[in-house]
Amino acid sequence: MEAQNMKVNPRELVIDLPLDEANVLVKMESMAQLGQVEDVTIRLQDMRIINGFHRVEAATRMGWDSIDARVVELDDEAFWDARIQAARQHHRIEGERLLAWMMECWKQTKWHVNILTDQNGLLPRAYSNTSVDLQMVEMIWTIFVKKTVNGYQIADDTLTDEERELLVWLNERAKQWNVSARDLADKLLIACGIRRDGQMADTYDQYARHYNLNLKQTLRLQREILRRPGKNSAPSWEVTDAFVEEKVIGGIEDGEKLYEFSERKFKEALEADRAREAEANKEKRVLANDPAYQKHLADMAAKVATSRVKDDLRKFYRSLRQLKYDLLDSPQGNELLAAFISDVAELRRELFPQTVGDKTDGFVDRVSELKRKLTDAQREIQDLRRDLNRANSKSPRVMAMSSTEIESMVA
Repeated sequence: MEAQNMKVNPRELVIDLPLDEANVLVKMESMAQLGQVEDVTIRLQDMRIINGFHRVEAATRMGWDSIDARVVELDDEAFWDARIQAARQHHRIEGERLLAWMMECWKQTKWHVNILTDQNGLLPRAYSNTSVDLQMVEMIWTIFVKKTVNGYQIADDTLTDEERELLVWLNERAKQWNVSARDLADKLLIACGIRRDGQMADTYDQYARHYNLNLKQTLRLQREILRRPGKNSAPSWEVTDAFVEEKVIGGIEDGEKLYEFSERKFKEALEADRAREAEANKEKRVLANDPAYQKHLADMAAKVATSRVKDDLRKFYRSLRQLKYDLLDSPQGNELLAAFISDVAELRRELFPQTVGDKTDGFVDRVSELKRKLTDAQREIQDLRRDLNRANSKSPRVMAMSSTEIESMVA
């Protein structure tokens, strides 16, 4: 049926979708100066507004008796499609109108049979004009949050047949809104007050997947995290994990908030530490008067000291072993080593007087003497080698001489 133009009383039209107050004021100012520039669009069957909610509200506040309207005949599906296209012009209320549109579409599905309205205020929405079906919200949240991997990819192998059907339905709605199914789901969840932006949204998602939380449990955790007082009072992840396991999963509704739970756990841990410290101090006082325990401590200290001495001596020994190879290339190596050994003996008498006079004193002196003798022996060997070389150089001439010549030389 073609559209018809007519005059209607704005007070007789029902505004059943959210309004942007700032836009209403702008319309009032414009209409007061210029009059009504554009007709409102109304469905013939029930005179419900398709487009022009802000103009109708402005005319009502200004006391107008009539406004120009364009009346069309549409079925329910076409009516809501037309409404949602008009709503996309108003970004501030886009999410709220989207939710209203989704609920109307949801009513036409088989899942609407067992509707679970949010009568207890579970969803932290900032408006209440739309009756939200918790079953729809939970099914969409399950698909796009709990059964999503890598932040965006739906784990198809985990979906039930019913969830696959719902995903097809969402894709069809998303095409009408001209967005992806994920964007549509995010807009819907945000409109319901379920945070989908920022780092904390990832935190809620991770908790939901890790602990297999349902929507109600996740929203409780979200409320608890968001309500913490002060900037520096955020509980640790360990405390949050304990809260989820003890309170959320355990279903304990005792009114204790997350930050109160965190403070209680902190005090309990502090008291436990103090109790352990007091018990340890008490035990120390008892053992301080126990001769056997004191002897045990002295033995342990001696073992530790001995272990350190052995370690240091092993390092010194390895250095001396390396020195052996360096001595072969140094003409003055032996003299330097002898002087070093003498210096060690002096340092020993200066730094470790408690060892002076024991049997190792004679050993050090003997080592020094042996080193000196070794040096002298090496010099004698060098002299003998020179003499031998001279003798070898004269041997051919000696062999050629007669016995008379040799005897005369000897004589």
